[in-house]
Parts: sequence; structure tokens; C-alpha cells
Amino acid sequence: MLKLWRWYQKSLAVHPVKTQVISSGLIWGVGDIAAQTVTHLAAIKKKQLLNSEANKELHINWRRVATTGFYGMSFIGPFGHFWFRLVSKV
Repeated sequence: MLKLWRWYQKSLAVHPVKTQVISSGLIWGVGDIAAQTVTHLAAIKKKQLLNSEANKELHINWRRVATTGFYGMSFIGPFGHFWFRLVSKV
């Protein structure tokens, strides 16, 4: 794990924007998968799903994951990089 962290830190030093864009996209995508899972499990717990749907497996909406990941990559990653650079100068 430490080796992975060192590689990530080196990538941030060499290619900061690219690394943050990719990281942001992955984090947003994984976060959306987690959100869909939690929402599904909470609905089952609260019995908001119909009885026939309650036994169904979780189906991840991959289009939503891709959209969310793309948003993280195309907006949040670059914007966050330049925003925090600007804020650190103030």
C-alpha cells in the first residue's frame, strides 16, 4: 500500500492535472456505485420495494456511473486543481 501511495505522490509531482483528473473520475465513479448500493439496501430495509423486487439483485446503472465519473474527470478534477492553486496564493 505504501508503494502505491508513493507512486501516486510521484505522479502528482510529475503530472498534477492529469493525475487529479483521473483520480477525481475514479473517486466519483466509485462513489456513485456506493450511493446506488446504499440506496438499494436502504429501500429493501424500509420495504419500499415491491415484494417481487425485494429479492432482486442490485443492478448498477453503468450509464449513471459513467456520467458521474465523466463529470468528475471533466469538471471537478481540473477545476479543483486550479481552484486550490488559486486559493493557496491568497
